[in-house]
Amino acid sequence: MEAQSSNPQYANSYVARRWFHQLFRLMRKIKAVPTMAHMEEVNLMAAEDLWLDRDAVVAQLATWMGMTIEQYLATKHLLRYLWPIIKGSSDEVDTQFELFGSSDPITALKPIAPADLRYGPKLEWVKSDKAKTPFMATWYQKMETKFGLIFIAKTEIGICSLQFLAPDNIGSLNEILGIQEYLDQLEIRQGPSEFIQQADDLFDLVVSYINGPGYAADNRPTIPIDLERGDNFRWVYDYLSDLPLGQVTTYGTIAEALMNRNASQAVGGMMASNPIAYLLPCHRVLPLHSSTDTLVGEYRWGADLKALLVGWGSYLATAF
Repeated sequence: MEAQSSNPQYANSYVARRWFHQLFRLMRKIKAVPTMAHMEEVNLMAAEDLWLDRDAVVAQLATWMGMTIEQYLATKHLLRYLWPIIKGSSDEVDTQFELFGSSDPITALKPIAPADLRYGPKLEWVKSDKAKTPFMATWYQKMETKFGLIFIAKTEIGICSLQFLAPDNIGSLNEILGIQEYLDQLEIRQGPSEFIQQADDLFDLVVSYINGPGYAADNRPTIPIDLERGDNFRWVYDYLSDLPLGQVTTYGTIAEALMNRNASQAVGGMMASNPIAYLLPCHRVLPLHSSTDTLVGEYRWGADLKALLVGWGSYLATAF
């Protein structure tokens, strides 16, 4: 199960990361849904950023996406899900996934039928008694996904860590972004063969979800999570994981849902301290007014990766 960094798909995913980063930089600048003319500007910016020929960037991006840039733009998903953020307003998306207000172009889009919505897995929060089992077995792997290499770890209870590897540090576990602090805290024990097989099966399920189109509402698998966090943390991530794929929200929206409009900073802290990437989808929380040069804001594993996850995730919501 050891990932092979020589896989061309991984190289293409890095091109995709930088391309989407430039796309969201441009969208923040123009405050509009991009046209094909804008996309060509993105192609040129990404080529300069990557020190590649423009045609090479376009070709590698098309290989990664499985479609042309024209086809990607035609799905209108950037309009459907990101229009409130693009406008820099507090408008929200209702249950039909159209914006309130007839003046918004989103109202021209056909709503996605509820039966066609896709979701991530359900989360099962299993609280372990570390005092009674201080030497709990832990198994971890380095694996490849559509978005690059990941580190994933599981205790006897459930998933305890999932980290995206920094693109320039794919050769050493000790150099993985944010990993060593977790390894230092874990008592790494191999455990019985049955535990290893169960862990590997669960890891395969997680990678399948990351690479795939998600699940129908009535067919979501359950993934156990082993984290010691408070009720608010669990509520926030249950809320995020129950949103259909592609839908994003803001720090302020979550704070209001917690009935505390002043809790945006606390929500940001929950996102920043998240040790389980993608499964706990902190990448789907965006700032209404980004302090960075991109529309999507900061991300523990890199703003360029967050741009890719948001841009691709909203496409998945309209593609299947």
